[in-house]
Amino acid sequence: MTNKQFKPHIFLSYSSELKDAARDMYRQLVKAGVDVWFDEDKLVPGLRWDTALEDALDESSAILFLVGPGGVGQWQNLEIRSILERAVRDASFNIIPVLMPNSKIDCLPPALRQYQAIDLRDAKDPSTQFMRLAASLTIDPMTGDNVNEEEVGNRLMESGDQSAALPYYQKALSVVMAKFGDAHPNTANLRGKIGKVQLDMGNLDEADREFSKALAIDEASYGSDHQRVAADLNNLARVYEYRGDFVRAKVALERSLEIISSLHDHDSLEIATALNNLGSVVQSMGDLTTSKNYFEDALRITTSILGESHPDVATRLSNLAGVFHDSGNQIKAREYFERALKITMQVYGSEHPKVATRLHNLGTVLSDLGDLSGARDCLEQSLQILEKTLGSHHPDVAISLNNLAAICRIEGDLSKSTALYKQALDIFEETAGSDHPWTKSTRKNLASVERVIK
Repeated sequence: MTNKQFKPHIFLSYSSELKDAARDMYRQLVKAGVDVWFDEDKLVPGLRWDTALEDALDESSAILFLVGPGGVGQWQNLEIRSILERAVRDASFNIIPVLMPNSKIDCLPPALRQYQAIDLRDAKDPSTQFMRLAASLTIDPMTGDNVNEEEVGNRLMESGDQSAALPYYQKALSVVMAKFGDAHPNTANLRGKIGKVQLDMGNLDEADREFSKALAIDEASYGSDHQRVAADLNNLARVYEYRGDFVRAKVALERSLEIISSLHDHDSLEIATALNNLGSVVQSMGDLTTSKNYFEDALRITTSILGESHPDVATRLSNLAGVFHDSGNQIKAREYFERALKITMQVYGSEHPKVATRLHNLGTVLSDLGDLSGARDCLEQSLQILEKTLGSHHPDVAISLNNLAAICRIEGDLSKSTALYKQALDIFEETAGSDHPWTKSTRKNLASVERVIK
């Protein structure tokens, strides 16, 4: 990060219990080019601390107000009045409460609860903490002001931090609804983004509700043959697919493709995306030949437009590899999965949810090829990334647990296999329901292992 991405002069407020955490945060921000006022660095012997604090606040554009499990510190209580008075005098002054790990919302002073907080309670990893801080402190290079809540949410989503993005999108939605009402296209746009977060977090009912509302708004605003309507149908199809309702998903995607085909050239990225999504559902329905045709067309179009090292190309390669895997051609599947993994790691780094997906898929193929050690390594790496980025109750986490359990069973570790299957089953029942194919399959796998143990 460079200092051009941040608004300068950040005042760092903290209690004595958070001194070590504040010191680490200060070092990270300074390293990233942020101008931070930190008392350990700025206060010198003989200087009146009260005058220094007032001057520092007057010169600052924002304050990071850290709140730990012990609540607000003595000096912070004195600072609250000053920062609130400053906010009244200067509307551009940005008050940013920061909920630190192990704190509670009740620890936040009532006077500061109206401000959008950075929630680090579930962010034990320093890199995740910094990413959330960076997203919230980013400024608009055109105006010099802090970016709005929607843009912060966008940046957090791009980093794979869905749980952190959600409150920013929700705050942005409340602002848009207050300004434009609940039937405006801008409202639909934000509902679509919230729906994607909810889907990525495994909250299918919430995702369905947001996507359905977005679809109703866009159909009323643009008519039934608009690009936005096609996107809404595609989002809803993902929910249906997660629930195992592949017939309904296919109908939605075919309608989406029909709309897109009427608006774009045959060899456009929009068509490639629609073909790719339809191929995924057809594959789940067992029609591998048709699915392969869809995926190959999508790969050809995407590669011709974006080149061979684009992340969308990696997605197409991975999907086509899945068809080879289901068809029994594991050698070809491994080749395509490895190509997809290489591109994805080059683009996103080693700890992104998309990397986890590629590792998981490669691990599955390696298992089928008899490379249990390689398969277990891939699946364990994937599981670690997914739990860190998506949380421990996401359907993708359950899928990794289920496949890792299968490896443990083959290796003879029935106790660990049982534990992993139970963990996966709990997640599937919670997120997808007891009648979903994933849930039924995992329940069957668990029963099979338990019979062997008995």
